[in-house]
Amino acid sequence: MAHHQRATNHPSHEGKKNGDFKVPSPREVEKKSDAPPPEKKSIFEYQIAGFSWPFVLIMSLMAMAVLGMILKVMGVF
Repeated sequence: MAHHQRATNHPSHEGKKNGDFKVPSPREVEKKSDAPPPEKKSIFEYQIAGFSWPFVLIMSLMAMAVLGMILKVMGVF
């Protein structure tokens, strides 16, 4: 029985799936390396679930204060 192996660098295999991952063609790799670096954001531009992070911070502090008051009234805290 003869054992045959496929050439891994063969042009017809460019960009085709190899197992569970896609083998990128050299042109795709070139495109990714030519992409400009992402712009640096201001700290106030970051969002959590679509809301600005200062808003989320203030709302979470208010929620913790309300929860603390409820637990204090119940005698748990």
